[in-house]
Amino acid sequence: MAAQTVVPAGARTADLIDGLAVWYKLDAAAGTVATDSSGHGRHGTVNGTAGWSAGEGLAFNGTDTYVRLPDSVLSGLDSITVAMDVLVDPAQATPYFIYGLGNSSGATGNGYLFATGDQLRTAIASGNWSTEQNTRPAAGRNLLRGAWKHLAYTQTGTTGVLYEDGVEVARNPNVTITPGSIGGGVTTANYIGRSVYSGDRYLQGRIRDFRLYERAIGAEEVDELATPVNTRARRGLAHRRSMAPPSRGPRTTGPGRRPSPSETGSTTSTSAAAWPLATRASTSAWRWPTPLPVPSTTRWGTRSSRPAPTAGR
Repeated sequence: MAAQTVVPAGARTADLIDGLAVWYKLDAAAGTVATDSSGHGRHGTVNGTAGWSAGEGLAFNGTDTYVRLPDSVLSGLDSITVAMDVLVDPAQATPYFIYGLGNSSGATGNGYLFATGDQLRTAIASGNWSTEQNTRPAAGRNLLRGAWKHLAYTQTGTTGVLYEDGVEVARNPNVTITPGSIGGGVTTANYIGRSVYSGDRYLQGRIRDFRLYERAIGAEEVDELATPVNTRARRGLAHRRSMAPPSRGPRTTGPGRRPSPSETGSTTSTSAAAWPLATRASTSAWRWPTPLPVPSTTRWGTRSSRPAPTAGR
């Protein structure tokens, strides 16, 4: 077996700069400029109410906040990656775009690349919605709200791949529209936090570290970009666990305790398999039933059947 090549961390970081076409860190303290750190000078313009917060990106109010990118940012691109950290507010109205890069014709999109957390997906279109070629999870779902998430979309050849928190969640091997072909290379409606459809809602939430590459970065690179979000999520989980009350086992004294075999006269095991079927749940997961508080003789009651949950959105 061939030895695995270990890429130094510094080399991986250098790779994440390679091919950047636009890079908005969105870490300013104030102002109306989204500074491009890619070195190409493609600075964006912040419109509406700008809510800056160091380390927490740019806040979008869901009413008029958006970033406008320069025209024709997709020109000449046969491959692309769009990646960012995004936090969607629980109060977000739908439908909405996280970003939309392309053109509008009146109130309608007319060739664009976009992502939304409303039925999580990324799509590229040559005209209006009817031309969209979607990359979405097989089991439709919304992007989690109220927490930072990392989203990335890569496209090269005929394959589009969608990542969430560094993990591939969707793949479409039949994408025939290239980013550079949209509008013949001319795009004048390039937005972060706004749709190319005027009737859609603005983004309500936050975005930081917005990146547009002129290449499809690899899965390992996507995973590295997602590290800050994943690290924060793990720390949050550890904190919640540390604050949780200690678990309590079955009572061994007092009313409601579980009787021992010697008290019941039983010589059989007290394992799950030994208890009557009526005291077990209908699935493989089960728990001890609530005992009846009879002082003289301890008896076990049967658990009533619970109605099945109804499906719903």
